[in-house]
Amino acid sequence: WLSVAIEAPLDAQLSAYLAEIGRAHTGRGRGPVARVKARHVLATMSFLNTELIGVLGDAVGDRATLVATIAAWNKLLMIHLDLLLAVYASAEGTAHWY
Repeated sequence: WLSVAIEAPLDAQLSAYLAEIGRAHTGRGRGPVARVKARHVLATMSFLNTELIGVLGDAVGDRATLVATIAAWNKLLMIHLDLLLAVYASAEGTAHWY
């Protein structure tokens, strides 16, 4: 997924790919044991965002470029997270999908 996040444009094909990842993580048809809890997906995104800040902080010397790059990554990851969690919400059909 992260390789695709780095390389793929934000388009309908990427949206479909992310929706499939979300469906797989909900464990549809395989029972609750196969399900990845949505809060773990959220925590993973948060961890990844924090790690990217550290990696980019070491790699990008110009502060303005660093801030712009971190902001862009944050927006991209939030778009991905929003789509993943939307799939979770629709799969669960309740307000308590998290």
